[in-house]
Amino acid sequence: ASWPCDAPKCDYGLLIRPNTTVCFLNLFESWAAGAKGVDVAAWVGDEAKRADYMGYLMEFRSTDSSLDQVIGFTDKRDFAQGPSYVQIQALMTMPLLTPLASKYAIEDAANKFIKSVPTPPTARHVFQWTFDWVWSVTQAGTVSGLTTGMAIAFPIAFIALILATQNWILSVFACVSVGGIVASVLGFCKLQGWALGTGEAIAGVMVIGA
Repeated sequence: ASWPCDAPKCDYGLLIRPNTTVCFLNLFESWAAGAKGVDVAAWVGDEAKRADYMGYLMEFRSTDSSLDQVIGFTDKRDFAQGPSYVQIQALMTMPLLTPLASKYAIEDAANKFIKSVPTPPTARHVFQWTFDWVWSVTQAGTVSGLTTGMAIAFPIAFIALILATQNWILSVFACVSVGGIVASVLGFCKLQGWALGTGEAIAGVMVIGA
């Protein structure tokens, strides 16, 4: 069963989509049984079989280039001691380009899930990662850029209009007009229930420039 998630953007009330978790150990055991005729699962915990187990695991890794990043054998660690890192991959229920404000609760649920997973002593650094958390920094910068840009653009535009038209009334009307357009666009987004994200921030910047 997948870890429950009660955040608004978690579909099905789950953190992970059903039947999307891929554990390389299951694939490895099936490969070893079919290609080598051995039950490698029975070797777990047997120090005498460790080198054979890791040798088969390294051979299994070479059968598919997509496993290079999943099973991380490196030069910094003897292969008989096992890989330096491994991944267990899954597909989250969080929609693509979820607004930044909605991500915080989902990331918190993901961190709680990782902390609840039993780990062996050799797994010293266990963490969860998805590109969406990296994209969150860009989203935060885009939203921040919108608010900062408006705070800078309107005063400068007002001064430029006064210098160009020599008419402060016309300058006020022009700035109020642009402000009304921006408010209409962002207000429509709010009425639609959209959180202020990358798309909305870009739309706000575009209407200021237009």
